[in-house]
Amino acid sequence: MTPAPGPALRSMLLAVQPGSVETSRATDVFMQVLPYAAVILALTLIGGIIMMISRRKIDSSGGGAPVGFTLSDLKELRDRGELSDEEFERARQDVIARARKAFRRDGNDPPVR
Repeated sequence: MTPAPGPALRSMLLAVQPGSVETSRATDVFMQVLPYAAVILALTLIGGIIMMISRRKIDSSGGGAPVGFTLSDLKELRDRGELSDEEFERARQDVIARARKAFRRDGNDPPVR
């Protein structure tokens, strides 16, 4: 014969059975917390979308620090022998092309020399 379960074991067994008082209490708590969790999730998603859109606008407007070398930097590198004349000319053309692109993006015509 097996002994009858003690009160602690009996309450644990009742808690896991569907329809028990403990299960309905857990469901009630879950249903009370669910709307708050949904609001937090929605705010997190909306905030992420806003950050992504803002970052794209900043990146596309060229608002960041200039990336790369200036013409004077390139001249110094060439004068020190760190750049060949061919490398200097390619880099110079790249810097000029990026400057023209930035002028056009701002709605201005690039200066012509």
